Amino acid sequence: MKKLIQKLTLFLAFTSFGALASEEPTKKRIRLLQNFHTMEVTGRTSDELILFRLMKEVEGKTEDQLTKMLFDRIVSDRAPRYFETKVLIDAGAKIHENLKPWKWKRPNRLRTSLVEGTCLQYATTFGQLTAMKALIDAGADLEQSSGSTPCALLCAIKCLPAAKLLLKEGADIRCETNDKDTVLHFAAHYCSVKAMEFFLQHDPGLDISAINYHGETPLHVAAERGYGAGVTFLLAQGANVNEHYENFRCDKVTPLSLAAHNPSRETLNALILCKRIDLNLYDQNKEKIYNKEKIYDEETLKKLVQPECLSLLNLEAMMKLENIMFPKVVREMVDLLESGELPQGYWFQEVWGL
Repeated sequence: MKKLIQKLTLFLAFTSFGALASEEPTKKRIRLLQNFHTMEVTGRTSDELILFRLMKEVEGKTEDQLTKMLFDRIVSDRAPRYFETKVLIDAGAKIHENLKPWKWKRPNRLRTSLVEGTCLQYATTFGQLTAMKALIDAGADLEQSSGSTPCALLCAIKCLPAAKLLLKEGADIRCETNDKDTVLHFAAHYCSVKAMEFFLQHDPGLDISAINYHGETPLHVAAERGYGAGVTFLLAQGANVNEHYENFRCDKVTPLSLAAHNPSRETLNALILCKRIDLNLYDQNKEKIYNKEKIYDEETLKKLVQPECLSLLNLEAMMKLENIMFPKVVREMVDLLESGELPQGYWFQEVWGL
């Protein structure tokens, strides 16, 4: 009964305010008052004051001004309440608009690298769950991307409660960016094993070795970031450790070659000790393989015997690498001697760079 009296009093206050503001209430005010009963107001005085002030603020505002008000609440440190977001949306804020907040000269306030996006993409990035719910209820597009900003689910990698809400509301877990990056690529980039586990539990059919437009798998991304826990997890899930792509710097780019250029203890040991990795440069008859498709990144193996990488390997990984590299070096020396191309007095270390 007490809550009913409070709501009735607040409703009468709004009606009085509307009558004072203009003789004929605007369509905006009528729509807001009609939707008043659907808003989740807890009955606390603070909520009532916030709602009263907000109703007063939206009066006479343009759609662009209302959109800016909604954006300010989404990126603020204080989580906007459901009814705040709903009032602004009902008043005319553009929820499908591709916002570019840098035009508002406030990049220092944003705690994200997003330069453009919709209100839902920003709410997801900032983990504003109540605002997300209000935006989704108002019809925000879950799959909409904006320029370089991916859809909302891919913005939620660092906030799993937001990802859970989006999936509950029907977001596509197999969504991709224009570069074919998946949720697992993003989880590897943001170094989140929890996100990988969550997405794989939600959809065990996700491709653990999905290849993006650049030829990278999630394992490539984790190895390049030096994220050992991610590499270990992906390998345990069956990721293809020998997957490679070509670029202008070298013939083959493998997870191990990326790890060698950004070495970390857990990453190098996990990759080298993986039973599925093929580090051999010779076939079973000890004949050198000249087909590049069968050679596993010879330059990487040379990089791995440098001090900055060797010092990170455990004994088991070092022994495995030594069993591969030592016969290779000896074989190269014998081949060079038999060819007669070695200059007299030339030092072997200068030839192989070891």
